[in-house]
Amino acid sequence: MRAVLLGFVALFVLMSPTFADRDIVYSARYYNPPGSSKPTSHFHLYRINPDGTGRRQLTFGRQDDTYPKWSPNGRWILFQRGLHQLCVISSRGGRVHVIAGNNDFMLADYGDASWWPIGNLVFLSASPRHPARLIDIRRPRVVAVLGNVESMLVSPSGVFAWLQFRNGAGAIAGIWPMSYRVVARCGGYDLATWVAPNEVAVYTFSPAKDSSDTISTFRISGDAVLQHSGPASGVDGWPRVIEGIPNDSKELLVGTINTHYDCSYGRFDLSTHRIKPWLMMQSFVAFQPEDGRYVTARYDVIPYGASRQVWGGDMSVGKAIDDTNPKPIVRGLVCIDGADWRR
Repeated sequence: MRAVLLGFVALFVLMSPTFADRDIVYSARYYNPPGSSKPTSHFHLYRINPDGTGRRQLTFGRQDDTYPKWSPNGRWILFQRGLHQLCVISSRGGRVHVIAGNNDFMLADYGDASWWPIGNLVFLSASPRHPARLIDIRRPRVVAVLGNVESMLVSPSGVFAWLQFRNGAGAIAGIWPMSYRVVARCGGYDLATWVAPNEVAVYTFSPAKDSSDTISTFRISGDAVLQHSGPASGVDGWPRVIEGIPNDSKELLVGTINTHYDCSYGRFDLSTHRIKPWLMMQSFVAFQPEDGRYVTARYDVIPYGASRQVWGGDMSVGKAIDDTNPKPIVRGLVCIDGADWRR
């Protein structure tokens, strides 16, 4: 009996995908083949190694699963199911746990939900009906109320966070176990990203048509916060996202909208306040936080049978920021919604 059991365990290990130390979770719709009688496919979550091996589907069903985010300890994945539910699932797959649902429908932006750096806690932004909350995913239950914080961006060190309030004001805060302490209030800003463990960059849209947008940095130095601001020179179009580059506090990425779903990305120099093109027609860029590799997906029209077209494109991994020819790891009739690297 013991020999049979050991043989079964060995077979299970051989059949299970082997994941790298820092693998990727992504949301994708794999289209059914043209002419298929199967129902319309949906976005689901998958894990994959950075070299394209070991792909494993984590979620199933007739709803779209989007916005995947690894927990700090790598044990859980946070995601949005449909428009109604915020969920978590074990990184190994299995049962989906709903942690926020219909009572917040269309009143909280679940895409802005994020992991708190301490414990099994998820931050849910404030809505017109509810204040911001911390939810313990193990129950689930609300364990702290955080006022009118509309969005939160935790620093790479997990020590600080950039907060955006519902009244438009911004602030830098220190993270406590289940709360925060404001270090400095920084006026109103629109987009933010951390460019170093103690330095956040924010993008501000100009209210006047004849004035330039600005990009400012706030560096925490002891008890002081040092600010530097300058024009967002050369940024054409409407920025949708800014993204810090790992191990590079001199530059950041600015993604400007091409269509509703894709961006053209440029590298913005924080000292000269100039931008140069980088990648075009990408739906997102996500960096491996330690070594600077990145994963991205193209968003374009692709052929679907003899006479139809659908939205989609390859998901690729680049070796570093200077690699402008990333290697495809997911190809075919597929549309990628988003991805995240395991920390």
